Amino acid sequence: GHFLLVGVKPGAASVVWHVGGVTIASTALVLNATRSCWLAVTVAGIGSILILIALMPTLRWRLFLIATAATAGLAIAATIDDAFLGSTGTKLVFHRTTPVIKQFRNSSQFVANRGTINYRRKMWNGGRNMISQRPIAGWGLGGLSTGMLQHPGLKRAWPHLDAPINHEQFNPHSSYVYQGASTGLIGLALMLGTLVVALICMGLRVRNDPVMIVPLAMLSVWIVISAFEATLLAGVGVGVLVLFLMPAITRATQEPAEHLT
Repeated sequence: GHFLLVGVKPGAASVVWHVGGVTIASTALVLNATRSCWLAVTVAGIGSILILIALMPTLRWRLFLIATAATAGLAIAATIDDAFLGSTGTKLVFHRTTPVIKQFRNSSQFVANRGTINYRRKMWNGGRNMISQRPIAGWGLGGLSTGMLQHPGLKRAWPHLDAPINHEQFNPHSSYVYQGASTGLIGLALMLGTLVVALICMGLRVRNDPVMIVPLAMLSVWIVISAFEATLLAGVGVGVLVLFLMPAITRATQEPAEHLT
């Protein structure tokens, strides 16, 4: 949000505030160590820049300067991390990304159920089977655990807790699998339809209101993260979704305040 706001609403008075915000957000992103967040920020960041470049030609030079500054900032941060922090941040990133590559390359781990990637793949397969059994109405909210009892063999991802999961521990690790299995294709279509309409509404308003790129990007982040995390199972995740959907249903008005009710 800070990065995009700098691009569409510049100002000398806010430079320090934006630089500080971007620094804090970037540091938190690394320390968060959530791979889905890293992927989501990359997709939403690049996508937002391309949208602004296409719809707002007057911002192209400014965006180029900001992207250059951001690249330089990453280089400086990496240098400081290597020189003074013992590559703590770099090691953390590699610690979270290297296992993903290994698990994708080593298919035998899928059978043994080792690692969070293979754990998700098994959960997704189980959820897909549940959807195929009750495709229209689903298993009902809270019915995932009941359905997963028919798919034995799932185990926790951590070696020291390598016992078969019970029906109370099931986490589909995907909001889309969760929605499809719980509410069927009807509920999944309603959810996807809402997201698509929101993206279109905000996308159409970017040309006249460039700041709209911020909630558009944040909603895109939520959409990507939700492919790998069951954000709908957490009240915070649902609240954040509603917050990012609100700009899609609002409209700018030029009417006097006394006419607004």
